[in-house]
Amino acid sequence: MRAVCCAILLLIPRLARASDWDWSFGDYALEAAFLAEVAVDWHQTLNFPPRIEETNPLLSKHPSSKSINLAMGLGAILHVGVAAALPKPYRIAFQSISVVMEGGMVVNNARIGISWHW
Repeated sequence: MRAVCCAILLLIPRLARASDWDWSFGDYALEAAFLAEVAVDWHQTLNFPPRIEETNPLLSKHPSSKSINLAMGLGAILHVGVAAALPKPYRIAFQSISVVMEGGMVVNNARIGISWHW
């Protein structure tokens, strides 16, 4: 947790200059897709039935809603910060891989019966 907080503090100056990001429409679209998937995964995780164990190594097998909210919220913020700090070719790869991985988690949750409907 301390490492996450330090990383966020180090990224604040970069995030504060959002007008200097020089992001294309594609950069914003990839980040928006990732954050949308995180929102669905977040909702799914909060609604896990007791019989299902969480597989995320950052969370316990049966995490509290507080720890889920903290991990998902900080993870989303950190992702935006890392994407903002990376140069374009690395940013596109980072965002693309993140979208595929997070999408896989959402699909896996749906396969085991966890709804994504609000």
